[in-house]
Amino acid sequence: MAQEQKTNYNDIVLTAIDTVVSKRLEDLDYDKTIIATIVNADGAASGHYIVNDGAIDFDAYCSNNSYVVDDQVYVTVPKGDFTQ
Repeated sequence: MAQEQKTNYNDIVLTAIDTVVSKRLEDLDYDKTIIATIVNADGAASGHYIVNDGAIDFDAYCSNNSYVVDDQVYVTVPKGDFTQ
């Protein structure tokens, strides 16, 4: 006799819930902290650095003026929006 395949409804429901919750979390406006590497410290005296997150270079500002090129730093991205 052919073995009947059981449908695991618990897994189906939990996967659906995970999909919905993950999508809603993506749309929330909350600060995001990333690790970036300093690629240019020419403006360090004024707290301006150019950093790279592994994909793009962008400006970062802080009150610490002692970072040097290749230092890894935590960067807070307000509301997850890199234009801020």
